[in-house]
Amino acid sequence: YAPDQAAAKTLAESIGADFSVKYGPSADSSGQWLVIAHRDMLPDVPALKQIRQNFSTLAEKVGGNYDGWDTVLVK
Repeated sequence: YAPDQAAAKTLAESIGADFSVKYGPSADSSGQWLVIAHRDMLPDVPALKQIRQNFSTLAEKVGGNYDGWDTVLVK
């Protein structure tokens, strides 16, 4: 999450070309903006830990916070 639209845009532009990124106002009334980064990949614990660290650092730089990741199960 980012505190406002400008921070969300900065965060989205900082994430990197290997992710598709979109951002917009969060669904709640907090005024925060949600930034979503998507990438198809096989689960890999070291890679996921590194992504988490990178996203947390980027979010903190704009006054935001990283709240985790989601996945879709593919069989």
